[in-house]
Amino acid sequence: MSPPRGGAEAEGDRHRPRFHLTAPAGWINDPVGALRRAGRYHLFYQHNPHGTQWARPHWGHVDSRDLVHWRYLPEALAPDADGADADGCFSGSGVVTEEGAALLYTGVRGAVGPGQWQATCLATSTDPGLRDWAKAAGNPVTPPPRGLRLTGFRDPFVWWVEDGWHQLVGSGIVGRGGALLHFRSPDLRHWEDLGAALVGEGEHVAGEWAGRMWECPSLLQGPDGALALVSVHDGDMTTHHTIGIVGDFDGATLRPERARRLDLGPDWYAPCVLDDDGRWLVWGWSQEARGPAGPARAGWSGTLTPARVLTLADGWPRLDPLPELARLRQRRLPVDGSSVESSWRAATAGDALDIELTLTGGGEAAALRLLASPDGEEATTVTIDRAAGRLELDRRRSSRAEDVTADVVTAPLVATEGPLAVRVLVDRSIVEVFAGAQPLTARVYPVRADSQGLEVTASPATRASLVVHTMGGATPPA
Repeated sequence: MSPPRGGAEAEGDRHRPRFHLTAPAGWINDPVGALRRAGRYHLFYQHNPHGTQWARPHWGHVDSRDLVHWRYLPEALAPDADGADADGCFSGSGVVTEEGAALLYTGVRGAVGPGQWQATCLATSTDPGLRDWAKAAGNPVTPPPRGLRLTGFRDPFVWWVEDGWHQLVGSGIVGRGGALLHFRSPDLRHWEDLGAALVGEGEHVAGEWAGRMWECPSLLQGPDGALALVSVHDGDMTTHHTIGIVGDFDGATLRPERARRLDLGPDWYAPCVLDDDGRWLVWGWSQEARGPAGPARAGWSGTLTPARVLTLADGWPRLDPLPELARLRQRRLPVDGSSVESSWRAATAGDALDIELTLTGGGEAAALRLLASPDGEEATTVTIDRAAGRLELDRRRSSRAEDVTADVVTAPLVATEGPLAVRVLVDRSIVEVFAGAQPLTARVYPVRADSQGLEVTASPATRASLVVHTMGGATPPA
């Protein structure tokens, strides 16, 4: 991306990703409001432009023609001291209207906690470039319903069907579980309460642990059923992970049939979805896995994962890398015959890589050492063991720094037939592993300048086909 004004320190930080979106400077969290209008994709994000810790969110704004090259635009929303959003413009969604576009978001007043006032607010734009936004004079347009003891009321998701606009709001009902509250409107301003579209069963939904509070909801409908995404915030003010709930939606109520986590890693949350002419695109937030001192020195915090393609495969949600990411590939690293009989090593591969690994043969197990120093002092190891049905990311030696998360993340590997295709995206301080239907995302922070090596080792009975590309930055097109 282009160097933002005032963001020189952030741009020069070695851990700042190249092809993952970050704020020009300061804090970034949830991607929000994704829409497509006049040939351009618009994506917004929760932003604190004044510091590298979460505080009083604004809405940052970027746009793109191709989903991989982005440019910064002026901020779309900022809190008004005397408004319904005095203490923050929380997450929400964007829709295209006849006049231009609209943003539905959560305005908050008061300190963070159970007593914070939260309600849905509206902002609109008739500007062809969607640079100028006007908040509705009547904000908020959707206050919390009366008569329910709610654990929260935030992050509206809005869509259009024949009978009008529909809105889902993330919530939880005390003593019952997470909830999706449902509203309908003819004009985005006047909303009718339709009750709850879905309420959890205690701390579960369709057999999956789902906590007591859901945020950042979305609902997608396709020929194979409906899919709701909710991020589990629970009741302890802690973000956990995102789950996909598959079921039948009759226009009012979602009847869940099955559910599971969308990403098996510790550092992916709060996805934002866009129906791109029938292709479902999903962006997520990858939070920091280090203490506050590093972001404060660097001038930035948090990153967004590039759009992923979301599908329903055999009745389950599946996430795959965006095909357009191939446009950012630069140099293909030489690999002897593109195959690995036992091991392959590049002393200096780089810190922004797109790795494609296909495993065939007997045991079908392999390990990738990423962002490795020549002496092995720093390295992140990804292990794929198809026979054991296990995927592992070991970041115990990812960094010499003491204030970073250093653990082993283990996840199940879904059994499939035929060759196993593995895709690993490495971007300085973030690693995304795609091996089966559920990715694994984690943050790592090597500090040595020479921690750019790559080594692939396959088990004796495994044949590994390997293709590695270095990746360019998401700079604006000419």
